[in-house]
Amino acid sequence: MTAIQTPFGSAAGKYNFLGTARLTNCHSEIREDNGKARYVIVPSDGSTSFSSVTDTPCRATTFLNDLATARSVHSGSVFKINSAGTATRLGSVPGQDKARIARNQKTTPQILYHVSTGVYIEESEVVSKLLSDNLPTDAALVDIEVFDGYAVYLYDDGRFFISSLNEAATIDALDFATAESSPDGAVACKVIGPYLLIFGTETTEPWKNTGAPDFPLEPMPTIIPKGCLGRWTIVPFDNGLTFLDHNGIFQKLVGFQPQRISNHEVERLVQSESDPSVIEAQSWSRAGHEFIELKGTDWSKVYDANTQQWHDRESYGQTTWRHNNAFTAWNKVIKGDKLTGNLYYDDETVHTEAGGLQVTKIRFPTLNIFPNGGIFDALHLDYMTGQGATLPTAQGYDPLLM
Repeated sequence: MTAIQTPFGSAAGKYNFLGTARLTNCHSEIREDNGKARYVIVPSDGSTSFSSVTDTPCRATTFLNDLATARSVHSGSVFKINSAGTATRLGSVPGQDKARIARNQKTTPQILYHVSTGVYIEESEVVSKLLSDNLPTDAALVDIEVFDGYAVYLYDDGRFFISSLNEAATIDALDFATAESSPDGAVACKVIGPYLLIFGTETTEPWKNTGAPDFPLEPMPTIIPKGCLGRWTIVPFDNGLTFLDHNGIFQKLVGFQPQRISNHEVERLVQSESDPSVIEAQSWSRAGHEFIELKGTDWSKVYDANTQQWHDRESYGQTTWRHNNAFTAWNKVIKGDKLTGNLYYDDETVHTEAGGLQVTKIRFPTLNIFPNGGIFDALHLDYMTGQGATLPTAQGYDPLLM
């Protein structure tokens, strides 16, 4: 008898006859030795409403631990979100594109918002556009970051300017350096531990704070031989940092060593994107799982560091997952929403997504028994009864197994 192999991740082959195994809206979990099986498949968390912002799309989020509030950029506005989910509009950040958020360590924090129309700064809950004659106009600003209290303004020609300590709007025209180990320009910057990483198109340079009086940042005597294909894929994850490298491989940095975590299916999806810069990532942790999602134009893949397996997320009627910009606060994992602009939190007690359907699918690998015929002698299913809704008008009432 040939047993049908159970898939514990999504890893479709280049061609259908090579297998199209897939887990959608569910993932594998490693059980202890007292479990019925070493691996099991569990449904992904549903999502429950947290904050009714309504402005769409959700462009960026961050949580401010010291202020016990979050910031969320929706459509052209910045909102302050409290623990009750109450959203208060603070000001304007024009546009619809994704936003980058960074904050310094000033007693009254300054929060920077970088979008295609420029940089906006919030202080004392007032948002205004950052205006400085000391920033260049002969190159494009591609990213911002805050490193040890210094606001970093990165330009596509590899130059980056820094502000005064914890004064993001105070910028000296001579306080700049250039990532110039390789003539590949600059794509993005990100802090990891005690280092500032400057991502180019083909290489990445680590910098450190030496405290030198003239200019406090100096390059490390090493180069990471991987560039970045999409700056929105640079995300803290599993005690490291992820990025989509210039070859279309999704990497996790461990120290300064990149480790491939994408599989061939994910890499083919990246390759199929006409503009890979639109690919974005978000990471979160739930019940011992460290998840990171990679989202393209019409696909959403999630990697689990615990099992080292990928699975799919898909919203009902959509080809991608509607949730984005995850952050953790108030003992919840909170995410934005591309469809409504509201904020939702992961909720394992519901099997719906934003109040609508969430369909879980398992596609099994190809059963190879050629040239013999196949007979299914038995089908064994483990499932739990008594989980239907109690109201006859409610979704999920009188569930059926087909």
